[in-house]
Amino acid sequence: VLSTEVAIAFYEALGCSRDARRPMNKTLHSNCGALTQFHTPSPANEAYITGAGPQKWRGEIELLYESLASLSAAAARVQALKDQEAFRGSSLSSGTW
Repeated sequence: VLSTEVAIAFYEALGCSRDARRPMNKTLHSNCGALTQFHTPSPANEAYITGAGPQKWRGEIELLYESLASLSAAAARVQALKDQEAFRGSSLSSGTW
C-alpha cells in the first residue's frame, strides 16, 4: 500500500471502517467486525515501504458477512475499485464464493 487514501478506499469497499480513535499519522487501523483489524503502515512514516513497492497479501484472507446480499455488495464495491486510477493494473480481485 503506497497511499493511505488507497488503503482507506480498499478497506471501506470490503466493509471495514477506520478506527477513529487511532491517529492516521503512523498506521491505519481498519476494523472488520468486533475481533478483526487490519494495520497498514503509512508509507510517509515507513520509508522502506516506498522503496520496496506496495505490500501484497500472500495467500487468502476470509471475511464473513451477515448475508449473501452484504457479501455481494462488498464484492461489487471491490470490483468498482478496479476502474479507479489508483487500482488500474493491480491484481485486485474479489475471488469467488
